[in-house]
Amino acid sequence: MAKYDIKLPYVIEKIDCATQKPIGATVSREVSKNYGLVTDSLPLGIDGKAALVVRFDNSYSAMFRHMQRFLVSSIEIVVILILILYFLIYTIFYQKRVSEQLKNMSHEMRNPIAFLQRVLDSLPDAQRRSRLVKVGEFKITLANLMLDKLLTIKKARIDIHPEEFSVRQLLDNVMMQYELMLEPTGKIKLEYETTQELITADKLCFLNAIVNLVDNAIKYSSGAPDIFVRCFTAGDYLCVSVTDHGVGIPKKYLKRIFRREFRIPKGKTVRCTGFGIGLSYIKMIAKAHKGKITVSSIYKKGSTFTLSIPKNR
Repeated sequence: MAKYDIKLPYVIEKIDCATQKPIGATVSREVSKNYGLVTDSLPLGIDGKAALVVRFDNSYSAMFRHMQRFLVSSIEIVVILILILYFLIYTIFYQKRVSEQLKNMSHEMRNPIAFLQRVLDSLPDAQRRSRLVKVGEFKITLANLMLDKLLTIKKARIDIHPEEFSVRQLLDNVMMQYELMLEPTGKIKLEYETTQELITADKLCFLNAIVNLVDNAIKYSSGAPDIFVRCFTAGDYLCVSVTDHGVGIPKKYLKRIFRREFRIPKGKTVRCTGFGIGLSYIKMIAKAHKGKITVSSIYKKGSTFTLSIPKNR
């Protein structure tokens, strides 16, 4: 038994060859009855009347004890295979996501370039040319802001450079550009409900956040965009809210939309391109300014995003 590494519990019985009944055993008869796996009888060769048999414990515990090494090794191999499979699946989905992002990125970057090309190709009368040039300049600004957003998301942190500037002037300029862009069917309206003119913040980041919110409002409008922008104060915060009458956001996704690379599954909203990083980027801007970004939405009715920045730093 030891030579062949057989460690199962066993008893040896002496049996009567004629009746096959036990005559004696290495343990009590009561115990030997629990040992169900029996070898062939081995005649003793003395008088032909007696033989030996070996009974093994056939309980699951005994078998598992004997197979423990093999079971542990098998489990380890299975775990390793599962981890490898998980890594392969994760890699495939990650590459697919990166591919989709690159595709969306090229589409997003192509928009301002295509617009500028149309401007160069048309060049109408002086007054119209002046307006188109202003929109073209704004499109270039948007392209630069998009690059800044991508670089910031890649670093997973944002560096701000606060300066004092006029919020009203910045918002008026943004509204003017979008009014030109949305002509003739869409519209955008700004209401300034505060006497607060100046704020100390990172001007570029603030502009980028507002532009992202307005772009999203336009993108997710179910028909001709009808955007309402409101600037107001709430306690120690200067707030800018952007409201649309678009597809809205299902309630179960409201707590997840600010996560990096999260996008609402297709079919829940209109099909739009994007990276899934815009709202997470706005959240980074708000957090860097010790502010906040909040959302209220009714599915298929519209959404309101509110950026709140401390009035004084």
